[in-house]
Amino acid sequence: MPRLPLVVVCILARLTSAFFNASDDDLNDKDYKSYEGYQVLTFLPQSKGELDVINSLETVLNQELDFFRHAAVPGRRSDVILPPDLIWDAKEYLLQNNVDYNVSIPNLRIPIERQRRALRAPVSAARPPTFNTFNLNTYHTYSEQMQFLSMAAISNPSLVRLFTIGRSFQNRNVLGVTLGTKRPNKPILFVDGGIHAREWISPAVALFFIREFLKPQYRTLLNSIDIMIVPNVNPDGYEWSRTRDRLWRKTRSGPSRGCFGTDLNRNFPFRYAFLGSSANPCSEIFHGRGAMSEIEGRNLRNVLLARRANIKGYVTLHSYGENLLYPWGYNVRTYPSDVTDLINMGRAMSQAIQRVHGTRYAVANAADLLYPAAGASDDYAKSIGIKYVYTVELRPGENDRENDEKYGFELPAAYIQRTGDEVFQGVLVLARRVAGWSLLPQRGRR
Repeated sequence: MPRLPLVVVCILARLTSAFFNASDDDLNDKDYKSYEGYQVLTFLPQSKGELDVINSLETVLNQELDFFRHAAVPGRRSDVILPPDLIWDAKEYLLQNNVDYNVSIPNLRIPIERQRRALRAPVSAARPPTFNTFNLNTYHTYSEQMQFLSMAAISNPSLVRLFTIGRSFQNRNVLGVTLGTKRPNKPILFVDGGIHAREWISPAVALFFIREFLKPQYRTLLNSIDIMIVPNVNPDGYEWSRTRDRLWRKTRSGPSRGCFGTDLNRNFPFRYAFLGSSANPCSEIFHGRGAMSEIEGRNLRNVLLARRANIKGYVTLHSYGENLLYPWGYNVRTYPSDVTDLINMGRAMSQAIQRVHGTRYAVANAADLLYPAAGASDDYAKSIGIKYVYTVELRPGENDRENDEKYGFELPAAYIQRTGDEVFQGVLVLARRVAGWSLLPQRGRR
């Protein structure tokens, strides 16, 4: 995991001369998937029978469906996207089986276009941004995200080290930062984002964390631990979701059988392909040609393995649903031996989150609450001995006070600040545990 020399950092930072007027690819409409006529149906099943009907939709329609959220237990919300040619048959089947649904997004093209218009909005270029003036309340291109990391390193040389975990399939450099004073053998909290391309709130919150942890009140914490943050593990998929297909989830490797990409969160080697993934390259949950077939996954695996003796906490940021999920996720009712510790820490994190804006993050086992998903990064991190491991499903959800669940993955940038504010407090609780401190701040120690 090479650290970048300062001269390279400076060169990267100078690339900001036309900072917010460029992107990896222009946001043109040409070849952009519109999702005209697609609908999102929302369910709140009240019984196992209703769940079974919802889960049988793919069989009845003879087509794999993209469930944005897929609850495993009654009383939890599920969202599914339907293309125009399946809407009538799906609704008829649900009505025949007395399953209620709500059309939460009548035409998916509309929120996608709204978000694209916001990205096109002109930004004043009178003065180049600095680390402190960089606008974190928007969804940036990948190159802008990486420029922010360079700014962090230049502005805070005693506390920030820029590093690379490797290059993506399309040769983008995947950068991260280590926050902390330069002392050997410190415990580490590791945070990543962007594993799933369409979950834009994830890397946005990861960037938010960087600036928060560098505030003066957290210097004592950064003297005790290192915080490693890789904001965007899957940059190729992310840029594709910005410029070609807003709901793209996977990497961009391939093609295989005419289809591109692998679900990076089904590609890790622990219990690979056990449950909850697909061998079909065209599936949204394609697990790849084999464990660690994806270079992006190998990059992340290598940095976790290299530092596993020091990494005491691992947080992977996803969306959406407002959940704090702990392993194991590869099968239902299957837990690590220290599951009580994971639950107690998760509850402390959730309580800290709720104190900010009142948002209640559910603490649960990933497979029990949602669905089995073998080959995920959280299970892998736990399997190599990392103590505290959580997948944080960010906003939107039904547990906050803003009624934002209707947005799905198209969560407006106006919610970045609130999401970052609250989840930072939860991650701060975990950081304190990694440091060996009490979970609540004491006077004079932050």
